[in-house]
Amino acid sequence: MLKAKVRGIYTTALTKLLIENGFEIIDPSKPIRERFGLAENTGFPNLKIKDRFDRQGVRAIGDRKAIDRFREIVHHSLEDAITRKWPVSLDGIYKGKITGETGGFLLVDIGDAVGKLPKYE
Repeated sequence: MLKAKVRGIYTTALTKLLIENGFEIIDPSKPIRERFGLAENTGFPNLKIKDRFDRQGVRAIGDRKAIDRFREIVHHSLEDAITRKWPVSLDGIYKGKITGETGGFLLVDIGDAVGKLPKYE
């Protein structure tokens, strides 16, 4: 069984979708436990979902199987949903070339993507 931890303003809706599609909810907040009759569960999730910084969507981080299943659920349940799959790994190590700077960040080209690193740390 896939396991997910969900936080943010979309938690109730996403928790409902995930439960309906066979996910186990890990570390549910007190309101979510009460709404869905869940017990405390401190296991390790395959998938972590949280708000984007601008709160205009969510970020999902997890293993490939959990991410793929979550994307299937979202596209099946929410017909207008847009998802993006990043070409890089969250915890990957990449060789890159600094190509410019913007707003206190250095732009780093790693081939398949361009990332930002703080100029001063």
